[in-house]
Amino acid sequence: MAEFLGDLTVLASITLAVWGLLLIRRGRTESSSLVLSAGVLALVVGIGTALCSGYYMVKYMQQGDFDRAYPAHLIGQNPMMESGMEMRHRGMDGMGEHPASKVRKNMQPAQTEAVDEEHDDEGHR
Repeated sequence: MAEFLGDLTVLASITLAVWGLLLIRRGRTESSSLVLSAGVLALVVGIGTALCSGYYMVKYMQQGDFDRAYPAHLIGQNPMMESGMEMRHRGMDGMGEHPASKVRKNMQPAQTEAVDEEHDDEGHR
């Protein structure tokens, strides 16, 4: 999926560069400096975006990010992407345990009291 997004970005930037060339041609035939400068800007931005996107696509391909359907940092974060079996084991509401409650279980009693006091102070501001 990430590879297709990169392909679309490169395609859009090449399209922008072509529009820039067309604007440059039209600016020269009409002797319009505004159209000419807009064409030069579009050409430069289009070529720059294509080069930058192409560089990062090669970099990500070398890292193996295109071997999976989704980037590694997104896997496991979206409950909609999980299978039905995994969701059934998380509970009826499908939400499971909140990450803050896991941290709270590992805290010492004095630490939890300090956190409770902070939340009480925040609520009265």
